[in-house]
Amino acid sequence: MRATTGYEASLWMRVAVIVIVVLAVLGCASHAQPQRATQPSSSSASYIAVRSLEELVDKSTVIVVGQMTDKGGVFNFSRDVNDLTRPDPNRYGVAQIYHFEVERYIKGDGHAILNVVQSEGVIHGDSASVTAEQISDAQRRSAQDQTHVPIRADTRYLLFLRPLGGFEREGYLTGTAHPFRFVLEGAEAKPESPWSGATVAFPPTRAEALLRQVEALVQAEGQNSER
Repeated sequence: MRATTGYEASLWMRVAVIVIVVLAVLGCASHAQPQRATQPSSSSASYIAVRSLEELVDKSTVIVVGQMTDKGGVFNFSRDVNDLTRPDPNRYGVAQIYHFEVERYIKGDGHAILNVVQSEGVIHGDSASVTAEQISDAQRRSAQDQTHVPIRADTRYLLFLRPLGGFEREGYLTGTAHPFRFVLEGAEAKPESPWSGATVAFPPTRAEALLRQVEALVQAEGQNSER
């Protein structure tokens, strides 16, 4: 039997060390468990926006003047891509319902109380296990980051609305495009929107003049549809 040389012994020692290191790494990887925490997200938002009243009127099925009386419930408006009738299992889009008492309809018709839905944050993770505390935290973060503007009670609004896709049966309405609401405060009207271009496209104006302009556009739209 041939004796092992010093060089061969050194080589085998190196091989043994490499094997031990590889096994240790694999062992750590096999024991590491992936963690999917349910976390609120407040990433920068992009908005569907318009730059004229003509566009707002044209895209809206309902235009009303009214006030928010109270908040309703919250639900997940994110949908499962494989079944749009079910909520997304890995994403909770916070949809807050607001009850609006209608002062008058300018376009469309309906109930005296409308359920208007606004997006107020996103939570990533297991949507079935989302808690009320996580929802409140997501809404707070979204408001702080100005990805949405909270709707104020006892404030007179001009609202441009359309049915919320996928929730027509519930009768939910949502904003047509930004800015979908204008605050009517005293004699002044101004847009209320997280979209930074809202006040540029729609500078503050007299409330009475804005309402007359919207009414004229709705009337012209009706006349054109009859031709």
